[in-house]
Amino acid sequence: MNTDQVLEIATEKYTHIENDIKAWCQSTGHFVTNLENQTDYSLYYIKKGKANPEKRKFAINISSEGLEDLISPLAIALGAALEGKEVYMIFQGPAVKVLEEGYKGKLSGFAHLFSGIARKKMAEIGHIPPQEKIIQLKELGAQFYICPVSMEVFKVKESDLIFNDIVYATYFTFLSVMTKSDTMIYLQ
Repeated sequence: MNTDQVLEIATEKYTHIENDIKAWCQSTGHFVTNLENQTDYSLYYIKKGKANPEKRKFAINISSEGLEDLISPLAIALGAALEGKEVYMIFQGPAVKVLEEGYKGKLSGFAHLFSGIARKKMAEIGHIPPQEKIIQLKELGAQFYICPVSMEVFKVKESDLIFNDIVYATYFTFLSVMTKSDTMIYLQ
């Protein structure tokens, strides 16, 4: 698509998506030129803006393996990657288990007994499992960092990780990655 061309996007009738579409346009340099609400769907007309030559950086530090703690951070990271940002994912503490082959998200504490039900309900409303989001992030170019000390404490073996090019590092590297980023999120 060339600059100034207009793309028509049809969405299901969902009033809350308008803010997200406008935010996406603002962050990518595009413009919503028109909106038509139909009975069952909405049409958004988006004019392509000029590409921003400055690559923005987004870093997120995750230290919880709880299913409820992973939903939003991974979705936000995917949004950043889809906007064309460089995404850096740092896993430490119990979160190192999330990068282990075959990880299935579990709810924290006593609620872990209901994890299967939670995963099923999330799938019904369109949430994909955390590890699938991580694979999508990898496909979009995200760089992954993992704490080897946490791996040892939580008994995660290097041979069991889902990617073989994860950077092994600790706080000095994490701090460097975070401070060089435009957006930093730390979740515990």
